[in-house]
Amino acid sequence: MVVWQGITEGGTADPVQITEEGTVVEIGGSGPDGPPGPPGQAEWPPNPIEGAFLVWLNGEPTWYVEQPIPTPPGVAGPIIEVDQNSLLLFESDVDQNIFFNGVQVYAVNADGSSWNGNGQYNTSQDWSAGADGSRNGSGGAYKIQNAFDGSITTEAIGPADNGNQTITITFNPPLDNSSNTFEVYAKIVGDNNVVSNFLVNGVYCNTAVTSQSWSLIDKAEYLSNENTITSVGIRYVRGADYSVLYALRLNGKILLDPLAGPYPTGQISTVANASALLSRVQGVWSEGDYMKADESAQAAWLISKKRNGKILG
Repeated sequence: MVVWQGITEGGTADPVQITEEGTVVEIGGSGPDGPPGPPGQAEWPPNPIEGAFLVWLNGEPTWYVEQPIPTPPGVAGPIIEVDQNSLLLFESDVDQNIFFNGVQVYAVNADGSSWNGNGQYNTSQDWSAGADGSRNGSGGAYKIQNAFDGSITTEAIGPADNGNQTITITFNPPLDNSSNTFEVYAKIVGDNNVVSNFLVNGVYCNTAVTSQSWSLIDKAEYLSNENTITSVGIRYVRGADYSVLYALRLNGKILLDPLAGPYPTGQISTVANASALLSRVQGVWSEGDYMKADESAQAAWLISKKRNGKILG
């Protein structure tokens, strides 16, 4: 490029840039394309709803919103506050055509499935129903249901009527133990080296059991690397030699019979707007729980009135 002096209309000399061919460089004209610049910032779309996630999809930023789980019919929730484990406050009004004085209620998950204590329990089947027997002591002591009531203090013990008998609990469907996390909370009473009386999948596992603590049944050591648990057996050999089963756990979740042990239940006394007052409460109701009506277990006086046509619904 060459710089010349040019004269303006007012007589002022200004430098003018020309090409080597003598052509004045045009001011405002389009020059050749320059090198690519640094990446610019994307234009963010407006936020559609509180709690949405911004993700990159198909080459552009997109908002992702998790759809809420619809509350199924006959279910109220979630519970947002619990007072004295009897007064439940809900996020929205409770349907008084479903929940009224005398109706039995119990806790469920948001989708209406069996309550699992916010993931603490596995209630996917009625575990004790798979037992081929039970020892029923005074006041329900030693019964097989004690192993699936969510407690690690209640005992399930094999039959004592005759020696060398085993109660077998079969799981249907079998438990998936591919994670190798099957644990038992049990106790071996008697000679652990001579008398074998605790079984998993028909295999004696006494040496795996640490008395009254969670003990892993290592599938590589005891179960020939099987990935399923089909059964557990507790055997009563004689008065001095037997096994006690308190609880079972898989993937960190205690196996709990539906509506057993700490399962929150109660009976409706009063419903007003978004609150429900319960009586005869069992278990512990918590924030985040949902409530479902159990039409198969209503107060006797309520059933009587329904039969006599005094209550509609």
